[in-house]
Amino acid sequence: MKNNYFKLLLIEIGLMLFSFFYLFINKSFNYLIYLGLLVIICGLIWKFVKIEKRVERFNNELLLIIVISLIFYYVATYIVGFFSGFFYSTYSKSIIGILRNILSATVLFFTLEVMRERIIKQGEKYKSIVVITVFVFTLLELPSVFSFGTIDNGISALDAIVSVLVPIFSKNIFLTYAVYKSNKMSSLTYQLLITIPTYIVPILPNLGDYFTTIINLTLPLFVLLLCVNITITKREKVKESRTLKSESIKNNIIIVFLISIMILMVYLTCGLFRFYALAIGSESMQGSINKGDIVIIDKHHKNIKKGEVIAFKQDNKTIVHRVNEVIDKETGLYKTKGDNNNAADAWIVEEKNIVGRIRLKIKYLGWPTVALSELIAK
Repeated sequence: MKNNYFKLLLIEIGLMLFSFFYLFINKSFNYLIYLGLLVIICGLIWKFVKIEKRVERFNNELLLIIVISLIFYYVATYIVGFFSGFFYSTYSKSIIGILRNILSATVLFFTLEVMRERIIKQGEKYKSIVVITVFVFTLLELPSVFSFGTIDNGISALDAIVSVLVPIFSKNIFLTYAVYKSNKMSSLTYQLLITIPTYIVPILPNLGDYFTTIINLTLPLFVLLLCVNITITKREKVKESRTLKSESIKNNIIIVFLISIMILMVYLTCGLFRFYALAIGSESMQGSINKGDIVIIDKHHKNIKKGEVIAFKQDNKTIVHRVNEVIDKETGLYKTKGDNNNAADAWIVEEKNIVGRIRLKIKYLGWPTVALSELIAK
């Protein structure tokens, strides 16, 4: 049993290193080569990781929930589109272009779900293997969406994490659960139904970046919630148990908590509302605001006074410094200085460049974003 665990762990580590190579190291990224290598790796896992054929109890139920949920999703978003507007899809609408996109997506998703099923079914007794699988397959899917090489600073990295990485992570939580409870057909059905229509349909609802991100991260968790409830209900029919009922409540609380946290993350990074978050990537305010902290910015910033800490734009960067001098309160001209700097800033901050005043500091929470940005810079 231990040998089996370590074999699966080595496979997971190998897949993680493979995805890291294409996300961070390989500068001449070629997606077709990446896809081809994934297929080869999938073949090796298929050969060396064997699973027993067995009847899964929740196949039909999970498939039905997935299909109905996604039908409802498409109907709802297109109804909203009549109010928010529509836009023309940027994907090729030529027959060859559509077929190429569908083939590429099908190969990618089939490859990922075959590997996921082999790992999960072989390692379902090990919770750590199941959890690691969520992270690993999130990384494996990322190169099909974007490259970290396109990120150039801390706030861009935070935007990318929230708008791209978090929704894919959310989806992989559900996909791993679906495979754990049934098989690859459930997860593959979800992957194809949520992706293929965007290649075919010429007009898509214009929901905006913020609401699109919210939908992308909450939809799989919502379907997960339905699947958890149906599996618990089916088990209760077989065996009435208070333990099962409490397990259902606990699972629902965890999923609702995850949805709430993810929505809060999007709210604080989209920049559409009054408050939003910024990761601090320099030491210019060391002592009061340290590198790796996250600050919450209030976009309502009237009557700024000397001594207040503000965020402002300078040379296409967002800087967080303290107001050192109010030059002209009427026209909104200010002199700023970093608490850890020896001299005041060389520029004068104008009202139009002020992003907002700092309302809250959260220590250490920004370190993942800062570390990611520095890794990309290197």
